[in-house]
Amino acid sequence: MERQKKSLFLLNTAYYLVVILMAVIGLRLAARYLMPLILGFAIASFLSPLSDAVRRRVRLRRGLVCSVLTLGLFLGVFAAILAAAAGIGWLMLYLLAKLPSLFSDTILPAAALFWQNCIDFLIGLFPQYAGTIQHWNEDAASQLVNTLLGLSSYALSAGARIAAALPQIALFILFTILSTVFITTEYRPITRFLKRQIPLSALFFLRDLRGFLKTTVARMLWAYLVMFCLTFAELAAGLLLLRVKDFLLTAAIIALLDLLPLLGSAAILLPWGIYAILAGNAAFGVGLILLAAAVEVARNIAEPRILGGRIGLHPLACLGAIYVGLQTVGILGAFLAPLVLLYLIHLQENGSLHLFRA
Repeated sequence: MERQKKSLFLLNTAYYLVVILMAVIGLRLAARYLMPLILGFAIASFLSPLSDAVRRRVRLRRGLVCSVLTLGLFLGVFAAILAAAAGIGWLMLYLLAKLPSLFSDTILPAAALFWQNCIDFLIGLFPQYAGTIQHWNEDAASQLVNTLLGLSSYALSAGARIAAALPQIALFILFTILSTVFITTEYRPITRFLKRQIPLSALFFLRDLRGFLKTTVARMLWAYLVMFCLTFAELAAGLLLLRVKDFLLTAAIIALLDLLPLLGSAAILLPWGIYAILAGNAAFGVGLILLAAAVEVARNIAEPRILGGRIGLHPLACLGAIYVGLQTVGILGAFLAPLVLLYLIHLQENGSLHLFRA
């Protein structure tokens, strides 16, 4: 009997592993070859009810309404992207205009003075190894030059790759727009056809998943909004105390970046603080570094509690899911892993899965 239970457990485990592997392969293939259609269907599911509401008021053909709504949506998205790109481009041009003088007048002398002080300190501490230290210093300087040359060549090659990919990106956007228009126009017949192809058990599963996502994703978005407001308040208060100009706008930009697990506020505040210290403004630089540390500590404490409390997940389980998702998939995994864990718990509670004992 015990042997049969072990055999059954191994068979079930192998079955689920094969299903997961096939799902991952299928998703990768779909993402590679069918992404315009997938995005078009996702956008159409949002636009279809809106087009029905518009048609009840204006009495126009569905195709015309769907085309206008789709073009309006994409034009709005493109306008937002262009506005963001224009702002980033203006900032980059401003930095590029200021960077040579800033680098030659401030950063390079401060870094050279700091480096030379370190070398002098080592020579004073170990005078018998003065020649070795000087030789090591020369090697480090040549290595730094080679690294900078490598970075410049990498930047040029990356720019060339982006330029070469522009026609493919334009084709992808065009196919996405066309698929959105066609799918929105024939949304009900297409969804009825797809439902007829899906087995009844899988259809129940998809309906359950859809209902779960509707409620849970809204809670997650609300949780991230709360985290953004909390981080924004901390940054605004800290930058105000440090007398930073336009502290509200600066705090809002850094708070948005702080929502990204691999970036965060420290990616902005720490280099800013180090630069301020090298430029001679030590008090301001130390203040920025302390602010970055305070925001990171507050985030690591509050994120699992806020996110877990809003979506009904224990803070420890939420923290573990975020870490596993970040390590396995990346930034997207850090956002999706708590959602996947919560859905597995949902399946456990309704009896569809038996992963652990309640």
